[in-house]
Amino acid sequence: MKAKLSAIDEYTRRAKELSIDNRSLVVPSPTDDIKGDKVTDIEGKLYLDTKYVYPKGYNFTWQDSQLGQYGLLVRKDGKSLFETVRTKTS
Repeated sequence: MKAKLSAIDEYTRRAKELSIDNRSLVVPSPTDDIKGDKVTDIEGKLYLDTKYVYPKGYNFTWQDSQLGQYGLLVRKDGKSLFETVRTKTS
């Protein structure tokens, strides 16, 4: 998500600077679902800070969650779920 938000910022900057024959683009405002989104680093973990939750959706921080018994085992070793899966597939 951090890469996507950075790409949106970069494309917006380029579009605003673009001028062909003294004509420029009008860059629309971000949609409500991503307006103000940012990725923050808290103690080495990346968190998506968003203000919008889709109807019938959930707003949770998966970094601090455990996925049942498997999640308990993964966290006991100090590894994230993704690190464990990556190790087992290597």
